[in-house]
Amino acid sequence: MRAALCALDHAGRGESGAELAATPAPTNVAIDDDPARVGAVRSPPDHAANPERIVLDDERRAAIQAAIAALPAHYRAVIELRHIQDCSYETIAETLHMPLSDVKSHLFRARRLLRQYLEDEQ
Repeated sequence: MRAALCALDHAGRGESGAELAATPAPTNVAIDDDPARVGAVRSPPDHAANPERIVLDDERRAAIQAAIAALPAHYRAVIELRHIQDCSYETIAETLHMPLSDVKSHLFRARRLLRQYLEDEQ
């Protein structure tokens, strides 16, 4: 859980999605209106890791998925495009048909909500 919070702290400082990729996070997430599919992870298991690490990683992934799924749709969309799909701010603005300033404010607010959700879970 701590790594997930740290990743959000780094994201708030403007670090790139590539740097966030160093911490395990949901991958291959579809952006749609089906709540059952939001945050679906399809990463292969690491059989070389120890069992305790696998369980902790799974718990962290589940917490992040739940926090992302709990976000309002407009915040969830920008988080998924930026941190899951690794899109630039400009690409997000074009994709969602919104000004660049709105993308930045939505990301800030979404990260703040995610941090709160994850802290509350601890």
